[in-house]
Amino acid sequence: MTWRIWIDTGGTFTDAVALDPQDNLHTAKILSNSSLRGTIISQPQPQDIEIEAPWLNDQELNPLPTDFFTNARFRLHADPNSCKITKFAASSRQITLDRPISLKAQRTPFEIQFDEEAPVLAARLLTATSPNQILPSMQLRLATTRGTNALLEEQGAPTVLFVTAGFADLLEIGNQQRPNLFTLNIKRPNPLTSLIIEVPERITADGDIICPLEIGSLSHHLKARLSDANITPDYSQYSAAIALLNSHANPIHETILGTALQELGFTNIACSHQVAPFIRYLQRTQTTVVDAYLAPIIRTYLDRISKHLSTSSHIFVMTSAGGLQSAATYRAKDSLLSGPAGGVAGARVVAPLPAAAGGRAGPVQGGGAAAAGRTPPASRLAGVEGVAS
Repeated sequence: MTWRIWIDTGGTFTDAVALDPQDNLHTAKILSNSSLRGTIISQPQPQDIEIEAPWLNDQELNPLPTDFFTNARFRLHADPNSCKITKFAASSRQITLDRPISLKAQRTPFEIQFDEEAPVLAARLLTATSPNQILPSMQLRLATTRGTNALLEEQGAPTVLFVTAGFADLLEIGNQQRPNLFTLNIKRPNPLTSLIIEVPERITADGDIICPLEIGSLSHHLKARLSDANITPDYSQYSAAIALLNSHANPIHETILGTALQELGFTNIACSHQVAPFIRYLQRTQTTVVDAYLAPIIRTYLDRISKHLSTSSHIFVMTSAGGLQSAATYRAKDSLLSGPAGGVAGARVVAPLPAAAGGRAGPVQGGGAAAAGRTPPASRLAGVEGVAS
């Protein structure tokens, strides 16, 4: 018997919808910092409070266990000091705290903070699973802005880029596109790379090797460059992005370099022939850098969710193409703008389909928008297939 759960985590809120094994519908809305908010409506004893909250509305169908709030931190909304919850009674909606609290007004807002990722907390609410238990078997469909927000806030991993010799300034030159053609004081965004290393090699557009990669001398060269840049010998702290010219036609040099970096101690390595195997060198390099920059963030996030799931459960994550991909093969670059892409896919389902000639469904016409915490996306559908703009 398997749960089916759909969770969308934004910068502020996490929304979840679920169908239990009996096809009963459950919903939950929590904060994306893994917190629950509610209101205190009475205080029978100094350490006992009666609460109301939207996330308690499912209690008749699926009551929370008494130990649901074990190790959670409770605090009044305007009070930075927290305390522990020692007891919870779902039927009476009462919470017992480990110390008395003083309420200055009726209907005082409160917050309960957890140490799990928001999708895990949402799944526990939906399935009424205690924090010390593995979640039941489920098919989890997950959408998240974690990658987009990390990129906007420049919170990715320090990244070393390896390019073909002569192309160290590839990303800086770009394609010369600029928002305002006549602006003299151009403000460039901060680079995602901490260091760029040129690799002596060359492969033709047909895939022929005209300058072999000498791995023996390269290893010494790499160590010297990394040392000169004050990059510590613990290379596991860094991501490596490998983008060599014409590797889409012949990836042998990227493969050899990736192996060498792995032997040096790099644990997160993105090769352009795997991330974006197409001909355009600039776009392939940009995509590979983004993937390497965000990969540790996304992988840690998915691992922190997966460890709470049963072995029979499966996670599928929304991509920027508007589809779902298994968490095991999910790439960080596919997380960017996956929310708006998912919104377009969802709008196609709920948009009206007027009857056309022959009784068939007509073209989809519609749009969508979201008042997001950081980036408010919008979309437009036009035609049978739907076109986003």
